[in-house]
Amino acid sequence: MENKTYADLNAAAPTGMRYCTHFKEFRPQEDFARLPRGPNGLNWYCREANAAKAGASIRKHWARKDIIDAVKRTRLRNAEGKADWRPVDLTSEYLESINIGVCHCCGAIPQARVPAQRVTAIGEDGEPVEVWRPEMSVHVPLKLELDCVRPDLRQYCPGNVGYLCQTCNGTKSNHSLTWLLDRFDRLRINAGTLIVSPSPAMRLWMLALYVADPEGRREHYRAIYEGRTNEGQSHAE
Repeated sequence: MENKTYADLNAAAPTGMRYCTHFKEFRPQEDFARLPRGPNGLNWYCREANAAKAGASIRKHWARKDIIDAVKRTRLRNAEGKADWRPVDLTSEYLESINIGVCHCCGAIPQARVPAQRVTAIGEDGEPVEVWRPEMSVHVPLKLELDCVRPDLRQYCPGNVGYLCQTCNGTKSNHSLTWLLDRFDRLRINAGTLIVSPSPAMRLWMLALYVADPEGRREHYRAIYEGRTNEGQSHAE
C-alpha cells in the first residue's frame, strides 16, 4: 500500500469510504470535512486527524514560546549583570510533560474570560428580561506561567521549572524558600491562626511546599486531577 498514490488508494476504497493520509487507513466519507480544492471536494485528513494535528500544533507553539521567553529573561539578567545565568536547557517535550493543566502550587485550573453577551435575567417584576453582561473574569487564573523554582540556581532546566497561576507566580516572584517561610510565620502570628485557602498565609505555605519539592507537588496535583477525571468517566459509563 505504501507504493500506491493517494488517487490509487481512493480508487480502490470500499463504497462510502476514503483514505485518511494521517491514520493511513480507510474511514467513512462522513468523517471528512468538505474542502473545495481537495480530492472530490473532501479533505485529505479525517476530522479526528485534523483535531489531533491542531492540538499538537497548539502544544508545540506554547511550549516553544515559553522556551523563548526563558531565553529572553536569561539574557536580560546577564545583561544587567545581576548574576551569571547559564543557558536554558529545556525542550518542548519536557514542558508538555510537566504542564498538567493546573497550578503546581494551589491547584487552580485556568479558564478563559467570559465574553460580553446578552443573557436572560429575572427582573424586579418577576418577569424574564434580557440584559447585557460585560466581559468578566470568573476569579480564576487566565493562564499558567513558566516559573524558575529556585533563581539562585541560575538556570531554567529540568527539575527547576514549574507552571504557576498568575496569582501564585506574582506572589512568589524571585523569593527564596527562607523568605516565604519567614513571611508565612509573620502573617500567621498576626492572624492568630492559619486561615484556610486562599488566604495570603496559606498561599505562602503552599508556595514553600512547591519550592521545597516542585516535582512532588506537581505529581500530587496530577494524581488528584487524574483521579477526578477517571471517576467522572466511570460515572458517565
